[in-house]
Amino acid sequence: MDCAEARRRLGGATDPFDAALLAHLRDCARCAAALVGDATFERALADALAVPVPVGLA
Repeated sequence: MDCAEARRRLGGATDPFDAALLAHLRDCARCAAALVGDATFERALADALAVPVPVGLA
């Protein structure tokens, strides 16, 4: 697997236990870092969107 295929799989709904992808991530620091960066961004986005709703606003 090359980096382009790994990035494509990381960006889509893929099997989290995809052996080829996991092997590539183990061997490729750039793609592993991209995975960490994506997860960090997703957490930051979720945190930013988690706005508390005041009681009685509904």
